[in-house]
Amino acid sequence: MVFQNYAIFPHLTVRQNVEYGLKIRKIKKAEMKQKVDEILAAVQIEEYQDRLPEKLSGGQQQRVALARAIVIHPDVLLMDEPLSNLDAKLRIEMRSAIRDVQKKVGITTVYVTHDQEEALAISDRIAVMNAGTIQQIGAPEDIYTRPINVFVSTFIGHSNLFPGTVGKDNTGRYVAFSDGYKSYMTNLADTCTEGMKVIISIRPEEFSLNEEGLKVTVKNCTFLGKYTNYELELPGPMILKNQAAIQYSQDVGQASKIYKIGDVLTLKPNTLKINIFSEDGKKSLIKDVSKND
Repeated sequence: MVFQNYAIFPHLTVRQNVEYGLKIRKIKKAEMKQKVDEILAAVQIEEYQDRLPEKLSGGQQQRVALARAIVIHPDVLLMDEPLSNLDAKLRIEMRSAIRDVQKKVGITTVYVTHDQEEALAISDRIAVMNAGTIQQIGAPEDIYTRPINVFVSTFIGHSNLFPGTVGKDNTGRYVAFSDGYKSYMTNLADTCTEGMKVIISIRPEEFSLNEEGLKVTVKNCTFLGKYTNYELELPGPMILKNQAAIQYSQDVGQASKIYKIGDVLTLKPNTLKINIFSEDGKKSLIKDVSKND
């Protein structure tokens, strides 16, 4: 197990910490040296092997804890929010290091985190839990793009939620927003019937500027380098209540203009990307979305 607070022995050097589990298992000295040398190289801390933990940075201590857990080749490696004590830049570096080492040694790893971005970056499969109950299990891209319910949709990443109604005309089936704007859908489940009340879920990056769509007003603007995040204002009946904010993300690399507070935009949802849920938010109404992959 790799603990949240590292739990490495303060009176032992890096090498002695990593050797600990092997000594308990009475591994022969030559084999022990080989195993420790390999794992120190894998986590890139061999140059610090004679230092005490107090002489290490947080990221280096985390690598020691990881090496000590992996060197015994357990059947399953448990990691309890191992990066929560690190700063933002180091978290990104360490999650890549953990992913690389885990792939090299090939140990099944259960990784607990409340950081959604970390979960997406480090996992082969994600299990999203709510109040002790698994909501959905799947690959990171499936969990993000096709969540099973509103909880998963809003827990993994940000989603804008709108009340809507299913309809049908000569063009095809659609979901209508409260202002009457229609998004025509080709992937609605067969259980969707005309007049059914639904929740429309749209992620900030699933909007595009267009001549037709939803009329919104820029309420706030945050420049974040690669993209600009806009907090939007819409008429009350247009959005589901108790949301933190309605957002639109603009790719700065493709943008011809950065908008200001008070600007009025027309945003068109990408119907191939948006998700539709039952009125109670408990079930996806998109074809072939399942709880388990």
